[in-house]
Amino acid sequence: MRLFFIVLLGAHGLIHLIGFFKSQGFLESEQLANDISQSRGILWLAVGVLFLLTVPMYLVGYRYWWPYGILAVIVSQGLIITQWKDAGFGTVANLIILIGCLIGGSYWQFDWSSEKEAARQFLNTTELASSTDLHIDDMPPLLSQWVSRSGVLNLPQIKSVKLEQKGKMRLKAGAKWTSFKAKQWFSLYPPGFLWIAQVGNPQSLMQFLGKDALNNGKGTMTIKLWGLLPIVQARGRDIDQGSMIRYLAESIWFPSHMMSRSCTWTSIDSNHVQVHFKPGDQTANGVFGFDESGELVSFSSMRYYDATDRLERWVANIDPTSYQDFEGVRIPTKASITWELTNGDFHWLDVEIMTAVFNFS
Repeated sequence: MRLFFIVLLGAHGLIHLIGFFKSQGFLESEQLANDISQSRGILWLAVGVLFLLTVPMYLVGYRYWWPYGILAVIVSQGLIITQWKDAGFGTVANLIILIGCLIGGSYWQFDWSSEKEAARQFLNTTELASSTDLHIDDMPPLLSQWVSRSGVLNLPQIKSVKLEQKGKMRLKAGAKWTSFKAKQWFSLYPPGFLWIAQVGNPQSLMQFLGKDALNNGKGTMTIKLWGLLPIVQARGRDIDQGSMIRYLAESIWFPSHMMSRSCTWTSIDSNHVQVHFKPGDQTANGVFGFDESGELVSFSSMRYYDATDRLERWVANIDPTSYQDFEGVRIPTKASITWELTNGDFHWLDVEIMTAVFNFS
């Protein structure tokens, strides 16, 4: 689909150049039987160039490519009307290009509004933990050693973090994998996150924009087809619980959260620590697993599955060879998520951290 759109933009631009060449007497065209004045021919040239310039902007992911396309469509359609008998077929191309540009605009609006929301809720936060809110001395040794190894004890307090991610997901076992790229923001005090993702293989017609959030203990989930048509808008007890568990699991990417007074821990055995997370009225529980070298390699919890009242085991397996250093903070960068259902395991997501930017106090 992406290739078709690129070819259509380029071909439509080249066709407009015919109008310019005809107006200047450089070309005779049977497709454009009516005369075109030289001044109007300049418009045909300008529109053709505008369509052609839109192609590389779209290819390189320039976020403002779509206004150029819309402007080209508007002027193009005006020119087509003056040559309707010969050029009316170009309206179909303009309509397809316009739809593509509107989808591009919806992606930009979604991303822009999410960036504003993130800046308001996370990046500009001034709230910090007091020294009495942070503790490591009474942690189980497995956890305290891992936190110490992460490097956060030698750094100022982390207020928030922004991640860029890529990965793949699927909706059911045996289904085809679909790629995604995402941005995610976390705040530590108060705890919250915002995750926005573009989901869909580049050549696929079906492209989705998704947003998950946790704010004041309440979770929300939004999914839109092409960024325009709402498919899922969910909130409530199940989403709240799932969002809290997700925050706890993903705190591996900002290890100082483990020192918060909202977390209490219990050693289960020589490789597992249970964490109880209660920042307010909402609670979440999970088990962190460590390998023999002390690396954190897993997280598991019971979580509501598929908008039902059924709790199933939700497991994050962490690649112990993927640890990287970002601004002095050592974190894992690769993980896979599996639902261990009563009728068999469902491996549904793989994620990789590409960048991590920390906002220190």
